[in-house]
Amino acid sequence: MRFKVDGIETAPDRDSLLREILNVLNPVGVEQVIYLSTDPARRNTDLLTTLPGLHADQAGVFDPFLDYCCDAYDPTWTGAAFLDDHPYLEPQDIAFIRRAADEFGWITGVGIPVRLRGSERYGGFNYGTGLDRQTFLSRFEPLLPELRIFSLLVHRRLEELHQTVSVPAPGSGTGFRDLLVSQTTTEPSLTPRETEVLFLMTRGCSTKEIARLCTISPNTAAEYRKSLYRKLGVRNAAAAVAKAAEIGLG
Repeated sequence: MRFKVDGIETAPDRDSLLREILNVLNPVGVEQVIYLSTDPARRNTDLLTTLPGLHADQAGVFDPFLDYCCDAYDPTWTGAAFLDDHPYLEPQDIAFIRRAADEFGWITGVGIPVRLRGSERYGGFNYGTGLDRQTFLSRFEPLLPELRIFSLLVHRRLEELHQTVSVPAPGSGTGFRDLLVSQTTTEPSLTPRETEVLFLMTRGCSTKEIARLCTISPNTAAEYRKSLYRKLGVRNAAAAVAKAAEIGLG
């Protein structure tokens, strides 16, 4: 992966995690970060942001991202430069987005929805830049696959900090983390762990990277790969990734 996650996976608290996000994404132009997650009833909303002033005058947490960007896994282009692409926005949404541009320099951005298996909460990340639209698209469209998996890993760490769930020690090989980064799939024969390994494969992760992200040994990760190959009726990684798209993991 282009985006290094070692500091993300071991961040001891939320403030440290936010600093790590910026350390990783600043080099590609990300200047602002908003993370929002909530429960299905929208009664327990979690906000982590570099722009506390943007939400400070709201009753509760208002942000168009939760209303328009979290129904699917597809990313959404955000920021004032993309307003014409979203004609469904309400006046209050447009005012919020224009204020982000005028007061904080959020011209272009991308919203990445995230949801973990094992958690009912949903939400995602909105990454903002001061880049013009053309420069932003040329730079960020190729980065989307890696940015999506990076966002899931950050979200998992935030959920772990929020829930105080058990996390195996890095490199211990003792098992998977409690929360999974994989999406659901239409292939019932795959176990949740096999699904996670396949999902990480679709994001370009090597066996070694999969082992580190799942806190298992490389040999164990390789065994999961072999098992899912057998269940999917394929012989190699390329065929497995192609099959993943058919079962909802592409």
